[in-house]
Amino acid sequence: MGYALCEIATGQLDLAASTLDACLFNQFSLGLWVKLAQCRLALARKDHAQAIAIADIVVEKSRQFGLGQYLPEALFLKGKAHLMNGEKDLAKDAFEQARLAAESIGSRRLLWQILATLAEVESDKENLPQ
Repeated sequence: MGYALCEIATGQLDLAASTLDACLFNQFSLGLWVKLAQCRLALARKDHAQAIAIADIVVEKSRQFGLGQYLPEALFLKGKAHLMNGEKDLAKDAFEQARLAAESIGSRRLLWQILATLAEVESDKENLPQ
């Protein structure tokens, strides 16, 4: 799966999709990591609806099975998809939920990204013409 993330980062989106399809996982939690990578791939492809659908699956499974370590990233990616779709209120709501989830598990790695994005969303609102 690490290869797929590198392929996404370098713009090799078809190769990343192929790599993710080839990922055989036998642990449920590893399956959620694959789903998060697929969500990032959908975002890179600008397929916002697909990214939201995948993020929703990860959010649901994370809550259902108490796997809080996946929740902040899934909510953050969902917020990014909404933001890219121009749905700022939905994005802000997802980012706020991601912030709370990241704080609850002490994930500083995601928290700084979430806070920075929330600050951008807020500053965008303040800069709108009256």
